Amino acid sequence: MNESGKAAYQYYCEASNGKSLISGDTLPTWENLKPSIRVAWNYTANSITHDAFCWAEKPNEYLACDRALGHKGKHSWENSE
Repeated sequence: MNESGKAAYQYYCEASNGKSLISGDTLPTWENLKPSIRVAWNYTANSITHDAFCWAEKPNEYLACDRALGHKGKHSWENSE
C-alpha cells in the first residue's frame, strides 16, 4: 500500500493547524477523505517523488518531468517497458 499521499496530507494538516485554508473548517482524517481525494494526494506525492529522482539523476539538465505533457519515464531507476 502506498503511504506517500497519506504522509503528504498529514504534513498539510500539520502546516495548516488541521484547518482548511479555504473555509477554516477542521480537516478530516485521511481515513475520512473521499477515495477520489486520497487518489489525488497519492498521485501528487508520487509525482513529487518522481521529479526528485529525475533531478537527482541529471541535475544539470533537469527542468521538469511533466507527466501531463507525455513524459514516459525512461530513467535508469525506472522499469523499462
